[in-house]
Amino acid sequence: MRPCILTAALLAVSLAAHGAELKVSKDSFGASWPFLVDSGTLSCTVDPGTSSPMVTFIHPTGTYALNGGANTRAKQKGWFPLNSIWRPNPDIPGTRVDIHALIAPGLKLCQR
Repeated sequence: MRPCILTAALLAVSLAAHGAELKVSKDSFGASWPFLVDSGTLSCTVDPGTSSPMVTFIHPTGTYALNGGANTRAKQKGWFPLNSIWRPNPDIPGTRVDIHALIAPGLKLCQR
């Protein structure tokens, strides 16, 4: 019986450390899709030092910080600059497409 309890405890710790993930794509977001790549995975983990949620976008080219909590740790974690995949806003030159459409569901992942 004890091995089952230990296994369950280790699994819970593992899930908490990795956070929750959600596959997202250009097809599901349409014109509001903010990236130059077609798909990836949203992830949210809680920073153990600050208790802040860290929302990231994971793509085969790397991991990108999407919110302030993630930006705080981006350099330390080796995450890539978002601007390298963030789509320019065709309606307002010099700006980027709004990423809040991905941050909101990303934050909900931390509530799971």
